Amino acid sequence: MDDSPFLEFNNVSVNFNTEQMDVLALSDFNLSVLENEFICIVGESGCGKTTALNVAAGLIQPTSGYIKFKGKEIKGPDASRAVVFQMDAVFPWMTVQENIAFGPKSQNKSQSEVNSLVDQYLNLIGLQEFKSAWPKNLSGGMRKRVDLARAYASNPSMLLMDEPFGALDFIMKENLQEQSRKLFNLDKKTIIFITHDLEEALFLGDRLVVMTSRPGTIAKIVKCDFGEERTFALRSQPEFINMRVELRKFMESK
Repeated sequence: MDDSPFLEFNNVSVNFNTEQMDVLALSDFNLSVLENEFICIVGESGCGKTTALNVAAGLIQPTSGYIKFKGKEIKGPDASRAVVFQMDAVFPWMTVQENIAFGPKSQNKSQSEVNSLVDQYLNLIGLQEFKSAWPKNLSGGMRKRVDLARAYASNPSMLLMDEPFGALDFIMKENLQEQSRKLFNLDKKTIIFITHDLEEALFLGDRLVVMTSRPGTIAKIVKCDFGEERTFALRSQPEFINMRVELRKFMESK
């Protein structure tokens, strides 16, 4: 892994001006993300997590400071940085395989390349038998798997995920966390994952970024040294439990 920043926030502040008040969402936010690193950003609701992600996506411009992606300042959205939102973004008028094929087709890949990518990701997410199904006939967890596969198949340099499992029940959520980590291990991408779930952040991330309450800035960054392969059993390991308890105490003190 190259030690130079793949994505770099430098003293980023974001102030929202409304008729009623000014809201300082981010204040002097500094973070360097390495290529092929899985970063989880955690913090209480309203702390500026999503604002930071939207700055990385190019959907919001900093009020001050700057953000660079692969050495160039971000001025707007770009296909090399794909966003996965909390709500399903699958196209209801397309089948599962058509959804996954959308990105590669838009990039003018050959039909054989498109078919190969669709088969690859259908297998990775375990939905080969549902390739001809319509999204309305899938469960919420299955639709979210399609959402992830479509993002990966577009081959972005970076994935920006905004609480993608937040609306799911806990069993489905934990299953998708395991699948997401497996997908990351098989097909490395640089990922920023926003969540308010501390356990989810510890399970998924290579590093965990803890934010303060608004105006959001970084209170702490910790390494999650739990290895590449992570299963449900990790959650009952003493080192995992101890780190969760310590971080919970730290977050309550902020």
